Amino acid sequence: MSLASSLRSYIGARHLFILFAVIGASLLATKGWNSALWISLTSPPGPYVEFELRLPPGILLPDDKNIQLTLWANDIGRGCGRVIVRRWVKPPEIAGKCSVVVTSTEYIMSMRLSHFSEGYWKMPIGISVKPDPVFTPWQHVEFTRAPVGEKEFSALPHGAYYIRYLVRS
Repeated sequence: MSLASSLRSYIGARHLFILFAVIGASLLATKGWNSALWISLTSPPGPYVEFELRLPPGILLPDDKNIQLTLWANDIGRGCGRVIVRRWVKPPEIAGKCSVVVTSTEYIMSMRLSHFSEGYWKMPIGISVKPDPVFTPWQHVEFTRAPVGEKEFSALPHGAYYIRYLVRS
């Protein structure tokens, strides 16, 4: 093999490597920018309610990705983001953050486990949603009917559910 053909194959391999490196870096940059843009576009401005939900003892929880919380206001549900499941405390707790519709007079929280069992209860937020830096005391919440549809009862296990929250702007 001559020196010229060896040099051509080395230069060709180097150019191919540089091409793939540039394409890979640009794809990673685009993915990062799109995800940051998507989060900023889908998280509406306004006040948020941060909550901690204490579940009854002995409840069996699925893995974290199969626990969904929704805050309902004016028959519109908004999914709660940044949900954290605290399994190490007894009884277990779920903490999260939801955006608040300021014009609503009633808020209902729903929790769905594994896409099947779901329960609804009234959130004791009240009509005036004002930012408060301190969590409310723990409050007992009772199941209520679904905010939309015909569902009259909860499929979650019965027991003592407690919630506390704070509102941030």
